[in-house]
Amino acid sequence: SDDASPIIMIIHGGCWRSSYNLSLMDSMSHELTSLGYATWNIEYRRTEDLGGGWPGTFTDISAALKYINVIAEKYPIDLENIIVTGHSAGGHLALFQGAQSKLSNESELKVEGLPSIKGIVSLAGITDLSSYYSPSGCGSNVKNLMGGLPDEETEKYQEGAPISHLPLDIPQILINGVSDNIVPLSHIMPYFEKAKDLGDQIQLLTIQGAGHFE
Repeated sequence: SDDASPIIMIIHGGCWRSSYNLSLMDSMSHELTSLGYATWNIEYRRTEDLGGGWPGTFTDISAALKYINVIAEKYPIDLENIIVTGHSAGGHLALFQGAQSKLSNESELKVEGLPSIKGIVSLAGITDLSSYYSPSGCGSNVKNLMGGLPDEETEKYQEGAPISHLPLDIPQILINGVSDNIVPLSHIMPYFEKAKDLGDQIQLLTIQGAGHFE
């Protein structure tokens, strides 16, 4: 109906670790709700949680997206107007949701019956798991997410990386701080260039003086 609200599904970050939770996105959710959007701030199993990591972390996001169909039975939500956004590790999972239609039916990450996504906004999102892996910092938790190192789980690393599935054929906006040293612009640029070259409708917005958390 005309009074149905667009819905924004919001995915928190925190290096896929369970020490961080959906409360990170509370203020953003309230702000977007005040602007007239329905917001769906979701939780998911992370690397220290039973069933978290591969594939549960990925499929939990798909289950949350699918649940919007149920929410729409109770609330006036426009199912033609679903936006997915996430920050950092949540940005990775948001972009990966856009790749669901690219997965083979045999994939452990494939979830059927998902509503379509109108657009994705990635806030300092991780785009490539192999290049993001590092022995220390946030990148060190990639091995717990994927169940091994990049050279041990090559196929999983490829399948779990949004960059592998381009073009997504969904409009995307990437937002990054120029001073971000956790997910630097150098990590984002190969994804942006490949998406653009393959014909995706994609914008990169950079914020001067902003780091990872701004």
